[in-house]
Amino acid sequence: MRLTICASAVLLTLLVTSHVVAQESSSSQPRVEFKMMLGASDFGDEDQSYPHFLVGAATKIRITKHWSVQPEFTYQRRSSNDEDYVVQPNVVYEFNKLGGRAVPYLIGGVGYIRHKSVYRDTNFVTGAPVEYDTSYRTWTANAGGGLKIFISKHLFVAPEARFGRQPTAQATISIGYAFPVN
Repeated sequence: MRLTICASAVLLTLLVTSHVVAQESSSSQPRVEFKMMLGASDFGDEDQSYPHFLVGAATKIRITKHWSVQPEFTYQRRSSNDEDYVVQPNVVYEFNKLGGRAVPYLIGGVGYIRHKSVYRDTNFVTGAPVEYDTSYRTWTANAGGGLKIFISKHLFVAPEARFGRQPTAQATISIGYAFPVN
């Protein structure tokens, strides 16, 4: 199931990317970017921490010189009993001119999270196996910032931090590719 969800997200991202890259543009600046993310997130509050491993993918489509939209998919895992799937469209604002090597940016969005948690135990009295399903679906929102650093004309790395709701915090490092449009 996990592989199907990940593969579907990657295929959808490539479909969107290929359509936008094929469009004509008078600018030689990158218009579409694809990135893979790796990092950590936390679903805790001030009293307790629930750290998760995070992996994901995103496609950013530039709308104007500074504004872009960035749909993303992340898979966040604490254990086999605690997994989260997040689909979130984001809005991105980049601070410097097109073509800069280091690009600071702000990012924020609202999306959908599917939390999967099933705990297995035994009944205290009878000793029979018992299963508790505490899974749920809800909305997620976060905002933060990052710094995209081009290591070649099209290849970049981007450390990023965000804070919000479901998860309360996340930090990632991304590697991505900016497609030229010409």
